[in-house]
Parts: sequence; C-alpha cells; structure tokens
Amino acid sequence: MSEESEDKYKLVKSSEGKVSRPPGERIREVFSNTDIGIAEAEVKDAKLHYHEQMEEIYYVVEGEGKMVLDGEQMGLEKGDLLHIPPGVENKAQGGFKVLVISKPPWSEDDHRLVRE
Repeated sequence: MSEESEDKYKLVKSSEGKVSRPPGERIREVFSNTDIGIAEAEVKDAKLHYHEQMEEIYYVVEGEGKMVLDGEQMGLEKGDLLHIPPGVENKAQGGFKVLVISKPPWSEDDHRLVRE
C-alpha cells in the first residue's frame, strides 16, 4: 500500500502500480501527478509512435537493446540515458528494462502510432 503524509511524500512499493501491456512492452506506472509521470518498462519490440506534447527520459536499468529515433537506430545498454523530445518518432527494440520519466505524464490522447 502506498504511504502518504499530507502531500509531503509518497512511497510506492515494488508490488504496487498500475500495469499495462501494450504490444511488445510491459509498463508499470510508479508515480504520476499533474506535472510528471514515472514508469518502469520492460521492452521487447514496441510499436513506432510519437507524442505531440510529452517528452520522455529513458534510463536503462537492465539489459540492452536499440532505439529507433526519427529513422536513426542507436544502441542502448545499462546505465545509458536518452532524452526524447515531443514529436520524435520512436520505437524500442531488444530486451531491456527502463525507468521512464515523462513530462507531462503519459496520456492515451497524446500517443500517436505511426504506420510502418
């Protein structure tokens, strides 16, 4: 159970958080407020997409893989950090776990799939 103290702090235990399973991913939302969202994502083969307003920061905590960003491919491994501005088409591939920080928080209304 999350612990809160009059908006001073919030503790989310590892067994908590909303889990979703879009194709090629497993995402556990850890924290979200009006400004930012934080999620843990396990990526295998995500779909190509972009966000009109949201920017993302990926921090690789485990494994390695590739990101396709506006058609360019780059390798990622444990300890790497990647900033993805709004409007950049992106797709994660491989077998890695990332901590994703997003601003504003993820919203289905801002998630745009791209035909490949």
